[in-house]
Amino acid sequence: MGRIKFVLFLLLIGAGVSEAQVNRYMIFFTDKTGTGHTVDHPETFLNARSIQRRVTQGIEVIAEDLPVTASYIQQVRATGATVLYKTKWMNGALIECTNAQLASVNALSFVKSADTELVAPGATGSKQKKSLKFGFSGTADDMTQGQLAMLGIDEMHADGYHGEGVIVAVMDGGFTGVNIQAPFQEIYNNRINQDVSWNFVTNTSNVYQAISHGTQVLSVLGVEATVGADQFSAGAYKATFQLYVTENIPTEYRIEEYNWLFAAERADSAGVDVINTSLGYNTFDDPAMDYEKSDMNGSTAAITR
Repeated sequence: MGRIKFVLFLLLIGAGVSEAQVNRYMIFFTDKTGTGHTVDHPETFLNARSIQRRVTQGIEVIAEDLPVTASYIQQVRATGATVLYKTKWMNGALIECTNAQLASVNALSFVKSADTELVAPGATGSKQKKSLKFGFSGTADDMTQGQLAMLGIDEMHADGYHGEGVIVAVMDGGFTGVNIQAPFQEIYNNRINQDVSWNFVTNTSNVYQAISHGTQVLSVLGVEATVGADQFSAGAYKATFQLYVTENIPTEYRIEEYNWLFAAERADSAGVDVINTSLGYNTFDDPAMDYEKSDMNGSTAAITR
């Protein structure tokens, strides 16, 4: 009898741990009733530059651009779930919660419970691997000029186009060294929008961590610097930049697609002209999240939608 009680006790403990496990989910809402915004007054949710870009490119402000209903977010939070980010384009939110809290969220009348999606196990804020490897070597200018010429960018430079007046959002896995390395001093001090840039993995403003891949991308996009005997001039060295970390290096889950979505919305609302991203997804640590080749159809993957 004592052995049976002990086994039952262990089973109850295990059930309690499972129930208290926190995971991250995407939830989606049925509508935007009571959003408090209208497409006729986009100035309440888009900045002037974002509105002007739509006018210039003939893009209408539509219902998908309207912010999600604030009262819906409040009611989700009332269940005990943590709301990490909201998406207006897909009318939903990324939440962090236990199974019991998720059940309460899915019971809300405005939540499309059938569409709730597990996007990552565990809580947010997982530590990222760090790498500070970065540097110029050899004939940096010779190599760069050859690459620019292959793309015709040397001709654009000759015609006086260097990225003036253009805002570029760079989405990557990290930008280590940009805030401290000498070649980036000018761009860091003058041409990176620190107020908008965001790390969607750690939910902080620190984008200068994790890996140096974004650093390398930014270098060929926007740096102009003298390093030793080398004069390094990137493709758009007079553009300004918004930096976003959306890729979590140690793991691979669908949440990274939604991080990308949140970054794209933030950049768009802040008036970005161009998005540069070196990211793509088809397989994940959880095979249930994998995309098949048939899913690459222009309407399935979160980033595609």
